Amino acid sequence: MVATKGAIMSLLLDAYRMRDRIDMVVFRKSDAEILLLPTNSVSVASRLLQTLPTGGRTPLSAGLVKAF
Repeated sequence: MVATKGAIMSLLLDAYRMRDRIDMVVFRKSDAEILLLPTNSVSVASRLLQTLPTGGRTPLSAGLVKAF
């Protein structure tokens, strides 16, 4: 998970340089939740990413529906 969070931080920094906005949808247990609405703040996204718990099942379909 350390490598995954590192890759996500790299994507966040690239988005910031391109002036893109990002949002964060997390998949937990049997549901998905929007953790961060669209923003260009890397610091806010980074803070949320660092405290994001890991482990358990990943309900990919629920995450895709929530993102849509």
